[in-house]
Amino acid sequence: VKANDSQGVIHVVKNPAQILPYCVIQLKKQSLTSQYIKPSHCVLPNTSVHCPTPNLPISNKAHDKASWSVVKVDQPKESIDNKTPLKTIEETMHNFTNPTTRSDDDQTCTICCDPLSSAGAVSLSSCGHKFHSSCIHAVISHQTGQQHIQCPNCQTIHGIKTGNQPTEGKMYFRKHTGQVPGYPDCGMIVIKYTMEDGVQEDGHPNPGKPFHAKGFPRTAFLPDNQKGNHVLQLLVKAFRRRLVFTVGSSLSRGEDDCVTWNGIHHKTQIQDNGNGHGFPDMGYLDRVQGELKQKGVE
Repeated sequence: VKANDSQGVIHVVKNPAQILPYCVIQLKKQSLTSQYIKPSHCVLPNTSVHCPTPNLPISNKAHDKASWSVVKVDQPKESIDNKTPLKTIEETMHNFTNPTTRSDDDQTCTICCDPLSSAGAVSLSSCGHKFHSSCIHAVISHQTGQQHIQCPNCQTIHGIKTGNQPTEGKMYFRKHTGQVPGYPDCGMIVIKYTMEDGVQEDGHPNPGKPFHAKGFPRTAFLPDNQKGNHVLQLLVKAFRRRLVFTVGSSLSRGEDDCVTWNGIHHKTQIQDNGNGHGFPDMGYLDRVQGELKQKGVE
């Protein structure tokens, strides 16, 4: 079949084995004729063939980069203040604990299972649960980020929880006119994460050993409605706090020392193909808000 403007020939085949990696072109119905013209080896030799780029949500065109909003991680506060880990822990204890009274001495510390009367005890400022001061000090010293306390009993977060996501990564997001299934009345939000290989720091499983950022950039999608934009702002906050990714073992790859998701699920496909990674999923926005809340992001 030859186009009316004589600008190209379409090779129509019935057997898929005949299909070679041709470029993909878009034609209007009126541009085709039913007249078959045998292809020639010297048809328009000086005409260059242009392969139009599909209208995808992610584009690498230079003019498209300006439309992306860029998010970087927050610099750890203890690094800015040049505080030692011990001084940071003591400040966290001061901010989020209170000494207990003698009437509480018959209770048990759920961390060590010894009576609170056996050593100095404190209560957490928000939830009120009580523990030995030395036990809470040990919990803070072994967790990622030492400017918060997460109650061992009820998981209430006192302060701002931070993670060990590599600091060189970036988050990009933009609005797109496309739609995700299940949300026909709005556009969609496209999120892109980038990470680079690096060396593990304190707070990572193997400090000083290289880690690998495989499978990046990673792309995720949200509906561009009120709830979707709220989830976007929560994800931005989580990324700045280094909570979206972590360094550890990749279950999907079966490899150690990799940058992996950190328990905040993303829709990495527009259309679900049965694996749960796409839309429609009308309960997803509520579930991911719950996952973010568990990390102190709300």
